[in-house]
Amino acid sequence: MAGGTVVVLGAGVVTYAAASTPGRTQEYGGKTAVRTVRLADHGAGRRSLPRQDTERFSAALLTWDDPHAELKGTAEVRARSARTGQWSHWQALPDSRFEARGAGSRGGTGSVWTGDADGVEVRVVRGDGTAAPGQPAGLSVALLDPGTDRGSRFAAARVASADDGGGTSGHGGAAGAAVVQDTGADSDNALSCAESRARMRTLWQEYLARGSSGPGHDFVVDRCGQVFEGRGDGSDDDTVGISWIGDYTTAPPSRAALEATARILAGKSGGYGADPDSITLPRHLRAHLPRIAALVRSPGVSHAPRTSDYNGDGVADLAAGTPKANSVTVIPGGADGPVAASKLTITQDSPGVPGSTRPGDGFGAAIAWGDVNGDGYADLAIGAPGKDDAEGNADRGSVTVLYGPALNTGFSYTTSGVAAAGARLGSAVAVGDFDGDGTADVFSAGTGGGGTWNVRLTGGATTSGRLTTATGPVAGPDAATGDFNGDGYTDVVLNHLDSGGIGRVALFTGSAAGLTEAGTKSVRGGRSVAAGDIDGDGYDDLVIGRPHPSESGGTPGGHIAVLPGSAKGLTTTGTKVIHQDAVGVAGADRSGDAFGFSVSVGDFDADGYADVLVGAPGEDFTRDGVDRADAGQATLLRGTPSGLTVTGSFTLCQDTPGILDATEKGDGFGSSVSLTDLSGHGRTGLVIGSEGEDAGDGLLLYTPVHSTGFGLARTVALRSTTLGTPAGAHLGQVLAP
Repeated sequence: MAGGTVVVLGAGVVTYAAASTPGRTQEYGGKTAVRTVRLADHGAGRRSLPRQDTERFSAALLTWDDPHAELKGTAEVRARSARTGQWSHWQALPDSRFEARGAGSRGGTGSVWTGDADGVEVRVVRGDGTAAPGQPAGLSVALLDPGTDRGSRFAAARVASADDGGGTSGHGGAAGAAVVQDTGADSDNALSCAESRARMRTLWQEYLARGSSGPGHDFVVDRCGQVFEGRGDGSDDDTVGISWIGDYTTAPPSRAALEATARILAGKSGGYGADPDSITLPRHLRAHLPRIAALVRSPGVSHAPRTSDYNGDGVADLAAGTPKANSVTVIPGGADGPVAASKLTITQDSPGVPGSTRPGDGFGAAIAWGDVNGDGYADLAIGAPGKDDAEGNADRGSVTVLYGPALNTGFSYTTSGVAAAGARLGSAVAVGDFDGDGTADVFSAGTGGGGTWNVRLTGGATTSGRLTTATGPVAGPDAATGDFNGDGYTDVVLNHLDSGGIGRVALFTGSAAGLTEAGTKSVRGGRSVAAGDIDGDGYDDLVIGRPHPSESGGTPGGHIAVLPGSAKGLTTTGTKVIHQDAVGVAGADRSGDAFGFSVSVGDFDADGYADVLVGAPGEDFTRDGVDRADAGQATLLRGTPSGLTVTGSFTLCQDTPGILDATEKGDGFGSSVSLTDLSGHGRTGLVIGSEGEDAGDGLLLYTPVHSTGFGLARTVALRSTTLGTPAGAHLGQVLAP
């Protein structure tokens, strides 16, 4: 290739100087670059590159002169970390997934992600580890530097809309057929979603280094569901191509990746509209074809993605409500877990936040994430059930929605259609795309007047109603979202205690018309609810935490119940009940343990089956001969194809080895729990609240999960002194997600 070339990427263009001569630096869009180094010839076509210092790079591949020649043996690369100075293990370079064509094209391998590196070593070996002879001429290593220049369209690797293709107009009409594959690089499986943008840039550079104008696929999807635009060449091919970042020969693709893929293929507004019966996958991915086809066929497939990524870096973020202090603290996720140094404190007195703080507002009593305005950033819904209105209605309550990425603009609203005084709207909130229009909507509930509910459809109507016919207040509301019948529309479950103190579960079902009250289920409610696909059948299941037998029946120490989802929605058939006297669950069932006071659902081991974390803040311990009443603990239960199991369960408390803390009376460890992937590596970490810690100051403990198991030695304690919450604020009372 010679001269300059223009690559169209979304709404902008970027020029790059194209050169294929090994040993030269090719600069792309400002600070990104491809640097090539020719391998040394040791005779008989044996070629390698000894360790040497380099400019910074983050990925590497081999290229050679003849695009039709084949490499002999296995090409391997190792890199030196620019941060630690340590050399990596040898990584095998994967076979290339595309065929270079045209003048100036080169043969090559696929690329591997090395991370930020400043040294390289390359070898090409036979099965016995000796140098392989007969390598093609011009064998060179291409070192790919993705840069950090966000001012360049190429460097930014703009995230495309999963609904409409983000502006790529290669297909004038419905695609008809689709091809889904993966990048095939095992190193991509260890990539954080925070690095996906940079990896996307190196995937472009991989093609450019081999003389191609860009990727042969239309979209690239990472495990967190981020969608990146691929080729923008105006192709009139009637097949849409999608590539998943990673090697899924053995690892299952994530739910977020599957749903993003389905939204692209459905493509109602982007002109793709692939036929579910004409989707092609390579052999190692074909087991996932029925799931993708079912998602494409679902009427609500174009729903807004579930997200808590407010700053758009590709990693989920965490919010902690401290209603006693009328505040919410947002802790961003990052490649290494929560970034406490970048925490954000929000009150009603913060710039841009509607309203002002008054004692007793309870701002932060309930919180939920979702993309309400459809701009790709998660927004935060915050309940303030004690908020008085300007007309003198005490405790009318309100809900405030703040827009990401800044969380300093948004709107606030209060009750409609129900009695205002004492309504306490915002006692529970949930966010999801109830009507499948691509933007999330807000559900909220109040405890006054027999209980009320409110649904605010983005760009649509607001509806409301009463939970019961009683006049007395309900209590303990908690809401969860999920797709219980697999139609693509988000449903809502609202748990509450009726005026008689009995746990109830109200169901609201989503459809193209919005959210509809579907009545009260026949099962007992409790104090907490969460949803996720525990058995991997494509339908979300409901977990109900029932900590107190006086409210829910059952064992003295509390239990959880799991209701399966199905094509007809939630069903009591196959309901599972788990308590601490179950074989395989650590501890014993004792009155006051409050097992199930908090629950969360997420896939901690990335096996495709959602797991359940259960808080028991009333658990007692004896240490050093002293009774530590209500010290608390949390139990992790695994999801399987047959549902939730106690086999392999894992229990944590503040005396667990590796956790730098200790059980104390009244800590209430497990007052809140969250299974959230705060590192973007595909495994949810464990976040456990301890609202009674340090005389009510509170605490959050974050334990990461790696491919080798729990990272107990890397547990992080997020204290009030770290996050800046006031004394006595009970940090750890409320978490989202």
